[in-house]
Amino acid sequence: MPIYTRAHGQEQPYWPLGPFKIRLPLVHYRLELPEFIQGMVMFVVGLGLIPLLQQTMGMSFEVALAFVITFKVFMLAGIALGVPMFPGFITAGIPIVLIYLSDCEPGPEAVQAVFALQLLVFALMTVLGVTRLGGKLVTNLPKFIKAGILIGAGIAALLGEISEGESVVETPVSIVVGALLSFIFLFSLSFRRLAEKNKLARLISSYGRIPPMLIAIAIGWAVAEYPRPDVECCIAKPDFVGMFSYTPFAVGLLPAEVFLLAIPTAIIAYVIAFGNMVVGNELTTNADKVRQDEKIDTSITRLHLVTGVRNLAVALLAPPRRWPDRSGPPDTPPCWNAISRAAKPWTPSMAASAP
Repeated sequence: MPIYTRAHGQEQPYWPLGPFKIRLPLVHYRLELPEFIQGMVMFVVGLGLIPLLQQTMGMSFEVALAFVITFKVFMLAGIALGVPMFPGFITAGIPIVLIYLSDCEPGPEAVQAVFALQLLVFALMTVLGVTRLGGKLVTNLPKFIKAGILIGAGIAALLGEISEGESVVETPVSIVVGALLSFIFLFSLSFRRLAEKNKLARLISSYGRIPPMLIAIAIGWAVAEYPRPDVECCIAKPDFVGMFSYTPFAVGLLPAEVFLLAIPTAIIAYVIAFGNMVVGNELTTNADKVRQDEKIDTSITRLHLVTGVRNLAVALLAPPRRWPDRSGPPDTPPCWNAISRAAKPWTPSMAASAP
């Protein structure tokens, strides 16, 4: 049981800290089994990035594991600082980031490019949060513009998944079945009515998208769309010291002119994130009509500030986290070749001499 308890109809307890509301597990709220299981499963899913980090960045398993853990910890910042929405990936932005990084050489250039992008997103989110313009945009923007942003983001995400080499093309059975089950378990009114009467359906519903995800994985193994894992028992030791070689502190920063190249991508990333904010705000607002037991403070200003802080922290400590968004090694000249050193194969040992 938590130390603080919430009165019926009131807001969840917190410690005030400027614009933030500090909430800690077992202090301000209790741990719920469905959320805990979902968090564990999603963390394991995130570990799938380790082979990609090893392949594209030349990292060891231990360093890649350290990067994944670091990023996952920062994803908890929103809940800890008073945002009632859990952050995720901006899926629709992946194709844009791929284009932005398409000319970058793996190694220092990629780290520097992603750092520039995330730093600009941090600046944009922070300015809009401090000035409260972000909140005004979300609440006052005409509905037809909001609808256009949401539809465009959805179409971009869909096109990114059905293109050549993407998940729907490579693993159609498991992805399609998982998507259909997700629609049923999460959005079907018939299934909701069934959950009110059936304990098993209610249990499935409480675990969100985890059941359809696990079913899709099992189907993928059954139809040989996914290779069956080779399980080995061991204790992994993340190398948090080694990950320093892949941060801006080691590879160096780029001239100010380079940040100009990241501005269009940063703006597009915000536009897509703006759509997520609109969805989250609408969901919590609509939920208030039927959930009278708890008051939810959906502050868009706080959401901007928390997102900005998280982007800054990730940019400084885990920028290669977004590098696996690329589908393979570059086949074009380095994007910073005109203003940085000539490209050559990079290893962590070169970090000390990188500009």
